[in-house]
Amino acid sequence: LIYPRLMSLYRLSPFRTRLFSPSFFSKRFFTEEYEIHLNLPSIPRSRSIIIQPLLQRGTITPQNLTPRVYASLQADEAIGLAEALYFQVISSEIVTLKKISASHYIGAGKVQELANYLEAEEIDAVFFNTRLSVVQQRNLERDLGKKVVDRFTAILEIFFSRAQTSEAKLQVELASLAYKKSRLVRGGNETFAESIGGTSTEIVSSKQRGGLGKLAGGGEQELELERRRIKDDEFKLRKEIEKVRTTRELHRKNRQKNGVPLVAVVGYTNAGKSLLVEVLSNSQMDVEDQIFATLDTKNRKLILPNREAVVSDTVGFISELPHFLVDAFQSTLEETLYADVVVHVRDIANPLSDFQNHTVYQVLKDILSRSKHKTLPPILEVWNKIDKLDTDELMKRFEEANNRNKTVKLPKTIDPDEFPEEGVERNSSLGIYGVVPISALHNTNIDLLRTQIERLIQHFKPIPVRTLPKHKR
Repeated sequence: LIYPRLMSLYRLSPFRTRLFSPSFFSKRFFTEEYEIHLNLPSIPRSRSIIIQPLLQRGTITPQNLTPRVYASLQADEAIGLAEALYFQVISSEIVTLKKISASHYIGAGKVQELANYLEAEEIDAVFFNTRLSVVQQRNLERDLGKKVVDRFTAILEIFFSRAQTSEAKLQVELASLAYKKSRLVRGGNETFAESIGGTSTEIVSSKQRGGLGKLAGGGEQELELERRRIKDDEFKLRKEIEKVRTTRELHRKNRQKNGVPLVAVVGYTNAGKSLLVEVLSNSQMDVEDQIFATLDTKNRKLILPNREAVVSDTVGFISELPHFLVDAFQSTLEETLYADVVVHVRDIANPLSDFQNHTVYQVLKDILSRSKHKTLPPILEVWNKIDKLDTDELMKRFEEANNRNKTVKLPKTIDPDEFPEEGVERNSSLGIYGVVPISALHNTNIDLLRTQIERLIQHFKPIPVRTLPKHKR
């Protein structure tokens, strides 16, 4: 009864961007124009459609998928992003393009056709599953008369709404500033801010602010002033994040001193990582069937057959992850490189499983290139959701994997007794040491997974033999 009244007061408050911004929770108070927040009506949810562009030439698709099928699967992922933003998705459409329009991304005829459809169906917002420039978003909103959201804005807004810890809020705020800086463009003779795609995008003028005195110089252009202000705020945020990073390093050193191994769980978003961590640790976690349900890193106690360890649930990856998000979350993602074993969870029932697998390793390589580490920890692939595949389909996936990677010992059956005891490195640059097919939902092969994790830990980090120190007489 109280919640609807509070939300009504919140919508009527002119200070809602300030009160519910990451700056408020992280005890930082920047100017209001820096805040990124979608002003979407909560009740009822915004009616929206998905636009999935498909270029006739130059589209790179995964193996065994035609460009049309690949675009359809990408549109399904976009629906998940839109629903995570509490959009009510009415329909999705694949738009074939000969070339990208610099002004609207799509052609003028398609813009007019889309405008008529939006008016007839009473659509509130349009979700473009691609990255739009400032000019393209502005022109589309002007000609369509509706809210326009692109893929980058959607991902950033989801991160904004899911951040819970102070570190995650600081990192999201740092990413929002980097995104803000990339959206600064020159306008007319006045300075104004226009809401584009739900993001407060700065349109700044080229007029100058001069100094004092008759011999003063030309002064600083307002565009340069805005960039400098963002740069100063980024510097302050990085200092606060560095403090949190120092605290994490102390915890990591204490854990290493006590000989407790760390198992990091990574994977594509919505692959079942949180559910697997919950099963492995016998603990309760917030498990939801949606994109980016987990944003904050969570550590749990992992019970293995002959020793104990710590299992860490990390943020999920996604294709076309904005570079500024990877940079902002570098301190969190870098913790994966300190793990003793990395468990890569794959949704093997997804038709885009191979493409998602490639995306995860590209992000891991990106994290590795930004750090001081030279190699990744040993990786154990976990093929999750085998309950959604029949035996013939699963065996087909194993056969395809064996043909692509002939140096890897992969199981020919899901029978634990026939699983190979030792894995062979698949790729020298990645270090993959085997595959375990499981179903986290039905606890299939979970004991086998525990055994394989312990074997890898014991191989690379054996249990130290503790001896009593010799005392002098």
